[in-house]
Amino acid sequence: MRSRLINLSKVILFGLTAALTVFACAKVDASPQIPEFIVEHPTTALCIMRVTIEIDDQTKRRTAVINFLDQAYLATGHWENLFVVVGVDYEDFRQFYAVSHGECSFEHTLMTLLDAQFGSPSHYTLKRVQESPFVGPLRAANAVSIVETYVAYKSEAALSECMISIALKPVTTSDTKVRLGFDAYNDLERLKQKYRLPIFDIALINKRIYILLTRNCGERDRVYALMLDLLRREGAKSIPRLSAPVFEPDLGEYKFSRAYPPTER
Repeated sequence: MRSRLINLSKVILFGLTAALTVFACAKVDASPQIPEFIVEHPTTALCIMRVTIEIDDQTKRRTAVINFLDQAYLATGHWENLFVVVGVDYEDFRQFYAVSHGECSFEHTLMTLLDAQFGSPSHYTLKRVQESPFVGPLRAANAVSIVETYVAYKSEAALSECMISIALKPVTTSDTKVRLGFDAYNDLERLKQKYRLPIFDIALINKRIYILLTRNCGERDRVYALMLDLLRREGAKSIPRLSAPVFEPDLGEYKFSRAYPPTER
């Protein structure tokens, strides 16, 4: 499954070959969804399992879903085996999907993980479905940059509406990579991959981090607050370097940096 599961922002960087990754929720945005699981061929056999959480208390649902993602990430070898989770409902923590190529051979493992976090099948519903808004082909296959691919699914305006910008505070160290901000960048990348966050691109440009969301753009403050909670959960040492987020940043620098394939820069 490894070749199929990739970070969409890096598909462009490596010739738009197949694979995967992108705050999904049951309340899906009206704009087209950027797929989190790429299907290369229409005839590809897939297993899509929809998980609906039945726990009434939202705090308990939130804790259980995050714990499930933590454990499933380990059980699947960092989403490289068995299945990958897509479409996590980080708004209400009510729903997500488990997806794999081929037959549903992962169902037993999935149910074991679900039982461990949600108590019993009475606290969740597991159903095989034929489709998911988060599974599909890469329609922007002819795009040559991250910006072009994103705009093809969303819009030019969405670049601004869905962006979070964070200036990095200076730090005294002999480590050049840390001075430039790669410690914070790597922490955020790991967070995105592990918890299946709705992030299309993370860019480090001149000691400023740009985070481009795929969904929940009108709730960027809440999305960022969740990211900080997850960074604390992971014990990320870069947290003190993060300045207050800017939700309407100047995108000139970002567009210039991400508008061309790296081989042309």
